[in-house]
Amino acid sequence: MEANHVDQHHAGGDYGAHNLVLLCKYHHRELGDALSRQMVLAALVNGSNDHTVELDVDGMATPGVFPDTAGNPAVLTTLDSLHVGILGGNDSFSDENGDFVIANGGNSNVTVAGEAAMGIWTNVIPDQGSSITATDNVSPPGPADLLLNNGPTEFDTAQVNAHIHTTLVHDFYKDRQPTFTGLDIAIPTFVNISSTCNAFYSGNTINFYNAAGGNGCPNTAYTTVIAHEYGHFMVAAHGLGQGSFGEGLGDTLANMLYNTSGTGHDFFGPGGGPLRDALDFVPYPCGGEIHFCGGTLAGVWWRIKLNFDDLMGEEAGLAATQQLFTDWMRMTSGGSGNDSAHPGTAIEVLTMDDDDGTIGNGTPHRNEICEAFASQNIGCPELDVISFEYPNGLPGAMIAPNTETSVFVHVIGVEGTPEPGTGTVSYSIDGGPFTTVAMTELVDNEYEATLPAIECVEKIDFYFSAEDTGGNVFSDPSSAPDSTFSSIAFTGTTSPVFSHDFETNPGWTDSGNASTGHWDRGVPIDDNRGDPPTDFDGSGQCFVTGNAHDEDVDNGSVTLTSVSYDLSGLLRPQVRYARWYHNSFGNDPHNDIFEVDVSDDGGNTWTNLEIVGPGPTSENGEVDGGWFVKEYDIVSVIDITDEFRIRFTASDPDPGAVVEAGIDAFEIFDLVCDVADCEGDANGDGVVDPLDSGFVLARFGCEVGGGNPTCDDADQNGDGEVDPLDVGFVLARFGPCD
Repeated sequence: MEANHVDQHHAGGDYGAHNLVLLCKYHHRELGDALSRQMVLAALVNGSNDHTVELDVDGMATPGVFPDTAGNPAVLTTLDSLHVGILGGNDSFSDENGDFVIANGGNSNVTVAGEAAMGIWTNVIPDQGSSITATDNVSPPGPADLLLNNGPTEFDTAQVNAHIHTTLVHDFYKDRQPTFTGLDIAIPTFVNISSTCNAFYSGNTINFYNAAGGNGCPNTAYTTVIAHEYGHFMVAAHGLGQGSFGEGLGDTLANMLYNTSGTGHDFFGPGGGPLRDALDFVPYPCGGEIHFCGGTLAGVWWRIKLNFDDLMGEEAGLAATQQLFTDWMRMTSGGSGNDSAHPGTAIEVLTMDDDDGTIGNGTPHRNEICEAFASQNIGCPELDVISFEYPNGLPGAMIAPNTETSVFVHVIGVEGTPEPGTGTVSYSIDGGPFTTVAMTELVDNEYEATLPAIECVEKIDFYFSAEDTGGNVFSDPSSAPDSTFSSIAFTGTTSPVFSHDFETNPGWTDSGNASTGHWDRGVPIDDNRGDPPTDFDGSGQCFVTGNAHDEDVDNGSVTLTSVSYDLSGLLRPQVRYARWYHNSFGNDPHNDIFEVDVSDDGGNTWTNLEIVGPGPTSENGEVDGGWFVKEYDIVSVIDITDEFRIRFTASDPDPGAVVEAGIDAFEIFDLVCDVADCEGDANGDGVVDPLDSGFVLARFGCEVGGGNPTCDDADQNGDGEVDPLDVGFVLARFGPCD
């Protein structure tokens, strides 16, 4: 923080030189400070560990959210996650109560020591003053008591504050998002820098200034200031842009952790108030300086917290807001230009609050969330007028052949009132025209829809509609008939007709105009920059982009194209593959796409199969890494031919983003219908009944052997014609198949 804002880099070139000196000190301590390391690093002793040493470690730290001043002196505080060791023996880290138990190989007196610099999640590096340590000589099991900075001074207290609050903010996030590993480093934390009234984040370090002497600013290594700077580290760890979003996220993190609307209390001296307050009105859109515009995001989250307090009580409200905030942080695409929060942010937060897969019918806390966004001049998306619910679920991808399918549908009023008796279901079979029929109303606005029986490997697309009391028609899916629900009639699948684990190259080729990141087959190099750590299927190898350290797709596109596959003998082929795509790092994250296309003419023309991205909140998300298995019905997209090909394209026209992709476990398989085979079962549903005689009647006179398999099925007596004799053949055999 500097004068009027937070995190401004030092003017001119001196800051870079100064920071380089600090980093050199840091690396010197890492590599060469043998005395310090002897005190705290493990050097396992020989012999049995038949005794233990119990310890407690504390430090004098600044209480509350205010800085270290004469009016707010340091108090005794337990130290969590601090590294303490027995000289020449074992070591351990303190727990949340400051306690240790260290294995020891004897009962002779030992010396235990701890150093403020040595934490699990922070490495505190003082620019002024010495790194503070504490030692105690103890006879096992002790206990030993270590007290850092007894008789505290500014430079010593800053080190303890830095350890405590860096650890707190790491654990605040990690406790709520335990699978996220991007923060799991001992971040270099520079304190007592020889300048005043500022703090900043730079290159995965956080940095804090000493007290100001004449102009009254305190040492900036305290509570909300530390959390704010760590917030910038969090933004970087998620691959998001800084700017106003980074400033707002840093303030919000401090607000959520310490349950205060202010950031930087008494930053310019006692009685001066916070540097920024989330209660201040910073409306969207924001045209001011980035630290000011960060207030839009901080203001939204603080008002969500206040609204949750009113709804749930303060303790539960704070806990719910903290969890929602960290859930949102895992999936947000960040700010937009100079706006730290915007309408897309509202959609993200509502999405994380949602409990039924759609925000259109409201979310559990929509009112509280949308009021908070409205307070900063940001609107929420409109609610649906009516919504559709399916108490028994929707039909899955597989339905029984030649059997009607029932779906129970409830039409619910959200912003409007549904009109009873107006519910319909519309369906299309294998791409044919849609047929719309009324659903059977059981009670007002509760229906049973009947989807017609379809034959083996046919596909049915369907959607539901109803009116409100004003005569307006609404559908589910809302964009129907452009989008629909779908099912295919089959009973099982074949073994893969074509299958590749990519331990060898089946002839697939790389092409494209990108300067780096071309497709390569091999064991993935886990560079921790968005690339997969391993292949998907465990065979060892897969196709990945830029399979080398620090190499991703840049300055164009790279395409992996398959050989041609003959699908002409299959009934309804399906393609399945595992894909990896990561686009959440760099200066322009979540703005690129990964495309999959298919061809039925050997690659002369291509049809899109799927687009992944842009952004984690898009319909096709999955852009932050992870292997995802995808399966598609080829017939729904292209014709079945002997020249099927597939290609995968990753692009990064702006080299500021990090783009990595992978493909593994490729398969093509077919759908089948295995039902009992018996005479008279014309429709193949395992029973001979009126549906079979109807099946035959509907095909009277059709050409047997002419290429229509249903005509062949209707010729039950095998005389080459479909006629009344076939109906009689069926009637004589009514009953279940054996």
